[in-house]
Amino acid sequence: RRRGCTRVRRCHRRPVGPGWLAVQVRRDVRAKTLTCPGLRVPTTMADTAAGAGVQDMKPVEVVLEQWKVFDFPAKRSQWDALSVMFTKNKKDRLAGRKRLAKETKEFKSSTGTDQEKLTLVSNLIPLYQEEVDILTKRCKEIESDFSKVLEQLKCLADPFPVLFALQEDKVRKETKLSELESEANHYRSQVGVLQNELRLSLLP
Repeated sequence: RRRGCTRVRRCHRRPVGPGWLAVQVRRDVRAKTLTCPGLRVPTTMADTAAGAGVQDMKPVEVVLEQWKVFDFPAKRSQWDALSVMFTKNKKDRLAGRKRLAKETKEFKSSTGTDQEKLTLVSNLIPLYQEEVDILTKRCKEIESDFSKVLEQLKCLADPFPVLFALQEDKVRKETKLSELESEANHYRSQVGVLQNELRLSLLP
């Protein structure tokens, strides 16, 4: 307490409800984003739409239909299968590189005649060419798969503005429900008081 100040600070209990909790969460999120200038929390639907790079939010039905047609669970299964294949290819390429390293080491340590060294080179070159061809094929396949996924994603509406709007609507309804419940409790208590007064007035 400051010197010369006789005022005593009183602690008022804040009402705790869905709306108040949502406000507190937003404040906490914004406080955490102060250390990250690149991260910005939208405060309104217009701000959200602008941040998402769209002018008009797609209707909920449109977004749901697009994502339903996209079939994310099926796509995820395909991506899981690709991940397994990539892991297998990585192991195969590791074995291929070890084989090349072994053959190259034998060639460098060879002390044979020029003809023998020429034979080793002629056997080594196809191995390198095979490895290059395999890596080139893998690169083209990955680029093709990535392009397909990218084209599919480009046709989808951004679900964030819709989800944000639904969340805002949910918070508003929860806040309104909390207010109505408080008002109903107040009326119940008033009815109880009136009933008691009426009962007392009817006594002889």
